[in-house]
Amino acid sequence: MYRIIQIFKPFARYFLVLWILLIILFSSLPRLPEINIKTDNFSLRVDYIIHLLEYGSLTFFTILTFAPAEVKLLARKVLIVFISLLFFAMADEFHQLIIPGRSFNPVDLIFNVLGIMGGIIITVLTGKREAKGIGRPPSPRLRRTGKA
Repeated sequence: MYRIIQIFKPFARYFLVLWILLIILFSSLPRLPEINIKTDNFSLRVDYIIHLLEYGSLTFFTILTFAPAEVKLLARKVLIVFISLLFFAMADEFHQLIIPGRSFNPVDLIFNVLGIMGGIIITVLTGKREAKGIGRPPSPRLRRTGKA
């Protein structure tokens, strides 16, 4: 995960803007097909999983954009990210009321919130691991000499 943060961090603001635009674009499409995963006693709409992943990714890009270089966030900043993305998720769902063939779905909103919470947890834990140096490749000096 350290490598992912290293790759995305310099471009996070661009990914964030692009991701927001993609969410708005796909939310504005009328009459999307509904795909279900069904078994004998279980049924799950695939779009719920998509909501979870899209808002988890949105959270990841948001935190990388606004976090300092070491991706270490204070609880207050995490709360601000959560509340901001919660408002965006609600606006996204309410916006669908004016799109033909679309509607406000509270279950979509629940999966949006679960994605936000999952994104916060994964990104913050990864940032803590990175700050401690866990998962980082050893420095060239350590590899060469074997000591610090």
